[in-house]
Amino acid sequence: MPSLRAWLAVALAGWASQAQAQPSDPHEPMAWAVPEVVVQASAPRFWKLTRAGRTVYVLGIINPMPKQLPWNTAPVGRVLAKVDRLILPPTLTGTLALGETHLSGGRLLDDELPADLRGRLQSLLQRLGRNPNSLQHDKAAWAAIELESDLRTAGPVTGREPLNTLRHLAHDHHVQEMAGPHHDVAPAVREYLAQPEDKGVEILAAAVKAVENQLDHHEQIGKAWASGNLHDLGVFGGQDAGMLTLLESTQSGAAIGAQADRDVVAAVEAAMQLPGASIMILDLKAFARREGVVDALRGKGVDVEEQTD
Repeated sequence: MPSLRAWLAVALAGWASQAQAQPSDPHEPMAWAVPEVVVQASAPRFWKLTRAGRTVYVLGIINPMPKQLPWNTAPVGRVLAKVDRLILPPTLTGTLALGETHLSGGRLLDDELPADLRGRLQSLLQRLGRNPNSLQHDKAAWAAIELESDLRTAGPVTGREPLNTLRHLAHDHHVQEMAGPHHDVAPAVREYLAQPEDKGVEILAAAVKAVENQLDHHEQIGKAWASGNLHDLGVFGGQDAGMLTLLESTQSGAAIGAQADRDVVAAVEAAMQLPGASIMILDLKAFARREGVVDALRGKGVDVEEQTD
């Protein structure tokens, strides 16, 4: 029986980017619905949404981000000084009794993997400080979850930032916190672990590729976010191994992913019905990619402009 560490880390860390937001090639730039700034600025990008005199600010974040990444919080602080509430990013929630559903049934994981993938997985585990044979009795799909969790806990990135910093800033400005949308993913996890092992191997291969990309390019990804450089973020940050991306291999998970943008749009519209102004924290790629939340909001008459003050 493994610890539930991996499950809790990915389920409660915040909303992962939708799978449809990912380019097919890790170095194919993402298509953005907002101006693609290439010249580096001094702070992360965020936007002012207005309709009928109501205002919601959106700060787009990345998850995970490099540990101890310095970034300019002053523009966000100025917005926090004039809003009434901070709306937290959507979350994945749920409880699950794993039993032995994660176990491979006596087969060794190495025996299920092609030689190249087996070598890359063992190399990644070593880079993350784990015994390269530690996942031998797990299903490939569960190994993908463990690998993604290890990236955030033992690797050079964290799923806790920049959210923790933003919450501290909001507290300092006496800004009320509100929860964002959430989904129970326990049914999707059960379906995910029940998939055939060959499908699990495909999922693990994608997770290995995504974690390799994070380990190799986390500094470029972090600097691109901190400087508002969407071009570099789209090039280096396109691969994602987040929980929702993994679960979208199932019908239940795909349904959650399909609902994600609609829930965020609804949350923005609900915030516009509240008195005063709000600031929302949203996954940058899910929010600002072409045919994502920004385009949906524009279709509903919401004006989206860069926040520069």
